[in-house]
Amino acid sequence: MIRKPQATGFYPGSREEIIALLGKIIDSAMAKEWKWYTHGIVPHAGHIYSGLAAAALYKYLKPAKKIIILGNDHYGNAMEISAHPYDEWETPLGRVPVAKELGEKLGLPEVESPREHSIEVQLPFLQYLRGEFEFFPVTVPQVPLSELEKFGEKLRKLGVQVVATTDLSHYVPKPVAVEKDALAVDSILRGDPVELLHTVEQHRISMCGLPPVMALLYATEGLEKELLMYYTSGDIAGGEDSVVGYASIGIAPINK
Repeated sequence: MIRKPQATGFYPGSREEIIALLGKIIDSAMAKEWKWYTHGIVPHAGHIYSGLAAAALYKYLKPAKKIIILGNDHYGNAMEISAHPYDEWETPLGRVPVAKELGEKLGLPEVESPREHSIEVQLPFLQYLRGEFEFFPVTVPQVPLSELEKFGEKLRKLGVQVVATTDLSHYVPKPVAVEKDALAVDSILRGDPVELLHTVEQHRISMCGLPPVMALLYATEGLEKELLMYYTSGDIAGGEDSVVGYASIGIAPINK
């Protein structure tokens, strides 16, 4: 079964347009120094908004034949951490096969994803940079902390590259977003999923991808986390009254 493109409007609809846009933002994405990351965290808004932040990770993400993408559950489709029933996902750049054997190892139930965009918008970056690869998409909804920890342990044992996706503060004044997002990012950089949960709850940070990010933190315990880029939608579109925060974070073995 093939999952046809659902994220209409999040990226250009033609192959030529998306190649032109990705080429521009990937060329513009600069890390502090050239370094390969083994895992990471990226946003998932429209490419013209959060694409530069996403590119700041993908440009420096170590090439791999398989990758697991942990996405959000914006529409409440999943009751538990879930895989998807598709054999391939399609974008204007072609079809990407799903690494079904990873699903067998993780032992996840399946859920339909008729409108969810958070995973889909990641694929064009990987298609542009890698060409042929396989991926395994996982929706991570709000589940008990113990479930996230168990899932993170499974991911760690698999030894496969993992990317989680989240946007940060939603529709708040820019000064508020910058202040609150810095608190969330600091918790992520310390690698403590429980601290991140408490920070988000205490400061009421409207971070939409908390569960997938927490799962990734459990999976990458002991690895170095580094902020690659942060900005808000206001920095792209103008205006400071109501913005969304975007960050990319690279994860790699310490001193590697």
